[in-house]
Amino acid sequence: MAEYLKKSFKDSLDSIKERMKEKRNQKWTKMGKNSHISTVKCKIASKMLKCHNSFQNYYFFKPS
Repeated sequence: MAEYLKKSFKDSLDSIKERMKEKRNQKWTKMGKNSHISTVKCKIASKMLKCHNSFQNYYFFKPS
C-alpha cells in the first residue's frame, strides 16, 4: 500500500494530464465544439459581407 501512495513525479504528472484531457473532452462535447466554432466563423463572414455590400452600394450604385 505504501508503494501505491508514493507515485513518482512523472506518474502523477501523467495522471493529472490525463484527467485534464478527459475534462476538456467532456466540456467540448457538452458545448458542441465544432458547431460553436463554425457559428463564430459564420458570424464573422456575415459581418464582412455586410460591410462589403454597403461599400459596394455606396461607391458603385450611388444615385447620380
